[in-house]
Amino acid sequence: LSYIESKDFERAILDFNTVIRLNPTDSQAYLLRAGAYNSTGQSAKALADRKTSFEVLINNFSLANVPSPQDFDRILQRDPDKQMS
Repeated sequence: LSYIESKDFERAILDFNTVIRLNPTDSQAYLLRAGAYNSTGQSAKALADRKTSFEVLINNFSLANVPSPQDFDRILQRDPDKQMS
């Protein structure tokens, strides 16, 4: 982030490339790189990164919050009255 603060956007892009290569599910890295791309006039790349950031965020949220069938079984075992008849 210090490269962004010092407005060295080309170096910031290189750093964000590394972050994304090491952790492609880091939605914030895509969003920050989009800002750096935008600041260097690379609007098509900025738009692509914004889209990817949103997609990664949705996928991370979906994967983290989808209960497994075993979760439902445990819930029903704790409260049998909630079982469907």
